[in-house]
Amino acid sequence: MFDTTLVVETYVWSLINEVKISREKMEQYAHALEFRAQEMEELSQRDPLTGLLNVRHLSTLLTSILYTAQCNHEPVTVVFIDINDFKKINDEQGHPRGDQVLQTVAAAIKSVARLDDHCFRYGGDEFCLVLPGCSEKHVEGSFIPRLLETVEEMESGLSLSIGLCQTDHQQGYVDAMSLVQQADAKMYQEKKNYKRLQEQPMSKEA
Repeated sequence: MFDTTLVVETYVWSLINEVKISREKMEQYAHALEFRAQEMEELSQRDPLTGLLNVRHLSTLLTSILYTAQCNHEPVTVVFIDINDFKKINDEQGHPRGDQVLQTVAAAIKSVARLDDHCFRYGGDEFCLVLPGCSEKHVEGSFIPRLLETVEEMESGLSLSIGLCQTDHQQGYVDAMSLVQQADAKMYQEKKNYKRLQEQPMSKEA
């Protein structure tokens, strides 16, 4: 009788131990899956070439930032950036060289941006930056000069066209995509001015 009880107890404890081990393995597997899911979510939000955020999340994120800014009566400035003569770089030096230029500009943006800033590759050679709690005046006086200086240090002669637009409680907040479109329009005007300046020497020679 004692031997039978011992065998049963040993068997039961063995089962309990196996269940415990299986549960621990399942918990480890669940944690690994959760980590992998978070990793995949992070990758889905990033542009693979530059490491910046991709444009799919711009509208949602900017809308959230604008809501917080309105609650706190803080400004939000959007910066739109385009690389001048990028098509010429691709055509004359090849797409791998163009990719290097994109990575250089992205690296410069990341080195200058604050932790609270959100930096997107908008598409092609265009970038969009969302700067919460930052005025247009501050961007013009500090952020842009530091960005241009950093780009020049990394890639001498590389030129950018930059447009920016601020929204705040004094002038009234605009919606996310209107803010982006206004910054884009200002960048496009800078691009036109750049091209006009580039064409002037050619006109004089003619």
